[in-house]
Amino acid sequence: TTSVGRAFPLQQCESGMDCSVAEFEIQTFISRNHRPFNCSSEGQGDLYFPEQVVVSCVSFIAPSMSSWLMHLAIANSMSQLTLKSFGLLVWCCGQSVWFHRVMLATAVISLMIMCSLTFGGVMTKFNSSWSGFVISFSFPLFFWIVWNCGNILKSLWEQENRQMQENIEEKLALALQDLARRSGDESEIGR
Repeated sequence: TTSVGRAFPLQQCESGMDCSVAEFEIQTFISRNHRPFNCSSEGQGDLYFPEQVVVSCVSFIAPSMSSWLMHLAIANSMSQLTLKSFGLLVWCCGQSVWFHRVMLATAVISLMIMCSLTFGGVMTKFNSSWSGFVISFSFPLFFWIVWNCGNILKSLWEQENRQMQENIEEKLALALQDLARRSGDESEIGR
């Protein structure tokens, strides 16, 4: 968890989390200058720190083999689901103009919703970590990539159809020339 303020992180320390402290400045995000925090220090209270700081606490869980396998299976399932849905959505975008427009609208609307919720202060708890911030903006990016790949797939299908049509026309022209040549040969033999 991440919190901003001057208060002692009592709940996090009592639950056994490891905490670090950084100054509440824009440079903190660039330099990542975090100091470890000692949870057993004296003087707990709401005004523990002399100025506002960013307190980041993480909880480390003792790993077990069954837990590792469970998380590996979940990660594999999520990857497979994402890849299959990506393929299906791109195929649908390439097939249907309306679905293509729906994907673009979904990308734009989800980006607007994420921006308004994040910067409006509604999702401050979820987006307090970098991974939460990235995950919340990966949905609009996913839909935009699907829309873009749908464009590419549609143009590839159109190019393939043009090449197939040209190939059919070329073979038909050759067949008609061969037929004309053969019918010309037959008419000379008949004379």
